[in-house]
Amino acid sequence: MTVTELKDFLEVSGIPDALYNFEANGKEDDGRVSMMQFGKRWRVYLKENGIKRIDEFFESEEEACDFFYKQLID
Repeated sequence: MTVTELKDFLEVSGIPDALYNFEANGKEDDGRVSMMQFGKRWRVYLKENGIKRIDEFFESEEEACDFFYKQLID
């Protein structure tokens, strides 16, 4: 799954966009599962009150999307 496919899936599934973030924009990512491309790798993280609770890096977009989705449904 690509990020574009994941975004479409989340919208169709009715998962509130307040739970996730695809933009690296500081305060807007607090309390949300976030994903961004970090060089050639992908980063998925969850920051709560300014502290990263999850911070994982992936070599492929597909792996990152899968992990991102699992964090949302857990």
